Amino acid sequence: MKSQRRIDSIHRSSRPRGVTIAESALVLSTLLLILLSMLDLGLAVLQYNSLSEAARGTAREAIVRGEMAPPERLAWGPATYDGTAADQTEQAAVVRKSLTAFDPADVRVRLEWPDGSNDVDRKVRVTLNYPYQPILPLPFLGSLYNLSAISTMTITH
Repeated sequence: MKSQRRIDSIHRSSRPRGVTIAESALVLSTLLLILLSMLDLGLAVLQYNSLSEAARGTAREAIVRGEMAPPERLAWGPATYDGTAADQTEQAAVVRKSLTAFDPADVRVRLEWPDGSNDVDRKVRVTLNYPYQPILPLPFLGSLYNLSAISTMTITH
């Protein structure tokens, strides 16, 4: 009778261990997926905020480089500028100053004057685009996201 109890207690105690391991693997993998997804989302938000700040900074520089810009600053516009942050232009150099966590060759830059002029009280629009590659590629979400930041300001001089 004692040996039967001993065998029963061994079988009872071994059954939950297998279930516990399987449940732990399922819970742990789900937890890691959520944790890595949150980290990836945080990095995407950081890069979007950096891109937005670069667009604002470039627009601020463009509003003081209008038609009446002082001699030490060359006037920009009204011709549309298209390029990357890696170009060897003044506009690209201004954008590059704010992009510390980016490859400048991947950042598309567009400066345009929607009113068709770089006179005082006209507008300038800066658009920056960056293809964000997530750390954790999920098949149902896609593998590449286009982050875009737009800043529009009025030319002051």
